[in-house]
Amino acid sequence: MHRPWTDEEITKLRSMAQRYPARTIAAELGRGVSAVAVKAHQLRLSLKVKSKAQKPLVDPGPAGFDWVDLSEPVTRNVLIHDQD
Repeated sequence: MHRPWTDEEITKLRSMAQRYPARTIAAELGRGVSAVAVKAHQLRLSLKVKSKAQKPLVDPGPAGFDWVDLSEPVTRNVLIHDQD
């Protein structure tokens, strides 16, 4: 037999979703992991924990390479000899 969800439990589930793993949420609410997963699905909440890693401020480009800014002129360090 299952017990009904209280408004307080639903509020807590909403605040913890995407911040804590499902098993932590279940332990906090005193419910099973599957019960938390079913209720999250009913509420259209994702339980996937968001990464704490920050996004890079500048797009590193394909394969992580930093491409040369083409708005600046390209120069070479080549010694040019005068031909007489």
